[in-house]
Amino acid sequence: MNSDQIHEAPLVDADACAAAQGMTRSTFYKMVKAGRIPSYKVGVKGRGLRFSIAEVRRALRNDVTVG
Repeated sequence: MNSDQIHEAPLVDADACAAAQGMTRSTFYKMVKAGRIPSYKVGVKGRGLRFSIAEVRRALRNDVTVG
């Protein structure tokens, strides 16, 4: 991915992205913490997270869970 592609889609907060995926905020954050959902750190100290809905959908589509 080059720098032109990074900001093509708007970045949204966790609540909006979780709702777009039809999952709870709690489940969404568990998947972020597990590294299954890509995120961008924002803010002065990088504490806030933002997400690209398109990137999250792609990651979830490619995520294979054996169970």
